[in-house]
Amino acid sequence: MNLIWKLKKLKKNLVKETKKRKANAIMRKANTTSVRLNRRKNRLDSIKKEKHFDIRKFRKLLKQIEKDKKLQLTLPSKNKAKQLLRISYCQYADDWILFTNLKKTEVEILKRRLTEWLKDELKFELDQDKT
Repeated sequence: MNLIWKLKKLKKNLVKETKKRKANAIMRKANTTSVRLNRRKNRLDSIKKEKHFDIRKFRKLLKQIEKDKKLQLTLPSKNKAKQLLRISYCQYADDWILFTNLKKTEVEILKRRLTEWLKDELKFELDQDKT
């Protein structure tokens, strides 16, 4: 079994264990507002034929809908606070190193699992001073 293959497998398990990114609250609010305004616009479209229709309110509503659409296009749908997990592997001669953006607790889990795998499968031991 290859070390790179094992890293990919461990990464998939870590991704499943970590929380998924939450939806952006501002985007969700803008989307809700947009849906509500579009419903109101549709009601006003049906009332247009009546005599007491106020064109100023209708134009104001259209401007608000346009503003919300522009806001939705500029915002990410998911929070960027939690980045995607990345693990890179680099080998030089008989040494190798892992680069990652995982949290310290997740790195310790990864290290423990990798140490166990190296010991069981390949009969290697990690130097604890270097890790």
